[in-house]
Amino acid sequence: MELIRRDLLTSSDGSDGPLEGLLAAVQADGQIADALEVLHAALRADGDALGLYGYADAGTGVRSLRPAGISGTSSGSYGGETAYVCPADRCARYWWPDGPASVPHCAISGAALRRERL
Repeated sequence: MELIRRDLLTSSDGSDGPLEGLLAAVQADGQIADALEVLHAALRADGDALGLYGYADAGTGVRSLRPAGISGTSSGSYGGETAYVCPADRCARYWWPDGPASVPHCAISGAALRRERL
């Protein structure tokens, strides 16, 4: 998110308004499709061919609410792996548990990531 903000602030427009608009929509539990499109268009207007998609999953361009290769069914073929995902199902963030580490929190809402059996 901070990389997107930096890129917006250094763009020809010099405003992170599209990102702030998206964050406001998410925090208000509103519809985010329009805000996502505005953000995507702002990034593309400044010459970023991939727009918002270029920031997903470490530059792979893969966007999903689940990690790539993981079935979307609760009875998937992955033997009950546990992952933590966006608490509101609004972004592609996920975290694999790693020992006794604390569960991370959403950078937007502050809620703990939601446990999901894959």
